Amino acid sequence: MATQGSQLLCAALFLTIGATASARDLGAFDFEYCKVKEELAGQIMEARQMGRPMSSVMDTVRAGSGDPQFAVKAVQKAYDEPRFNSSANQRRAVIDFSSSYYAACLKARAENRAF
Repeated sequence: MATQGSQLLCAALFLTIGATASARDLGAFDFEYCKVKEELAGQIMEARQMGRPMSSVMDTVRAGSGDPQFAVKAVQKAYDEPRFNSSANQRRAVIDFSSSYYAACLKARAENRAF
């Protein structure tokens, strides 16, 4: 009879193998595609943390982005986040924001959803 601990270990192993299999389904293109989204999101949040007006950032991304719909949504989300005074907190906000976009993109790509 299996103990509760060994059952939990088996369940965790199964989930890890399942997650690894999903990640292997992603190709180099997916990782590069999501990296571009991550970098754009980081630039948007960096502009927000530096105090650039939202309208200025919106004009820039609408004119220069290969995916203006994504960029507009990212600007809106960035300006919903607080602006920090310390450079350490600003940097953390940029990294957290851009990383959340990278993670969401990879998840969407693994699930064959548009991002």
